[in-house]
Amino acid sequence: MATNYKEKTTLMIDKSTGEVFQNETFVEYETKLPSEPPYIKLYTTDLGNLFRLPVGTTGVLMCLVTMADYSGIIALNKYLKDSIAERMNAKLSKNGKPSNSIVNKAITELLNKEIISRIGSGTYQLNPNLFARGKWRDIYEQRKAFKVTITYSHDDNGGKREIITEQRDADVLQFPEPKSTEEDLQKTTT
Repeated sequence: MATNYKEKTTLMIDKSTGEVFQNETFVEYETKLPSEPPYIKLYTTDLGNLFRLPVGTTGVLMCLVTMADYSGIIALNKYLKDSIAERMNAKLSKNGKPSNSIVNKAITELLNKEIISRIGSGTYQLNPNLFARGKWRDIYEQRKAFKVTITYSHDDNGGKREIITEQRDADVLQFPEPKSTEEDLQKTTT
């Protein structure tokens, strides 16, 4: 982010003698934001495929996105989890209400993939590199805490994808590629 500054000088002059008896210089710093990056419509299925989300997790994520405030924060209590479970047509539990285990599993997966982060008990924040709303200045500040790098490479087996997510004041987290199937292992050993 570029920073410009303005300097203002104030002189206090004795009118009778012309002597400068006070000289003050003020410096004001002005920070300019980079331009907002271009954005496009994103299809949730593609996002799910990109992060290899299990079935049902993308639906829970979309429910969470609609609940987020302008800071990307979601306060998720039992009532809201039950509401999401009902929207997801979850299996009924012993008490006859939809089980919110699908919601809990999805939250765990979203946390592991750094799509959301836990900021308090039952409180989460969406990764602002993926989801944001509001003024660009606010979004830009939120994004400083997250850095996502996705690298694609082509190889003979259909390509490779690596996602690295960094958070301010945190270690680099790398998400390993899924384990190969037996068939893949046989191809590489023969």
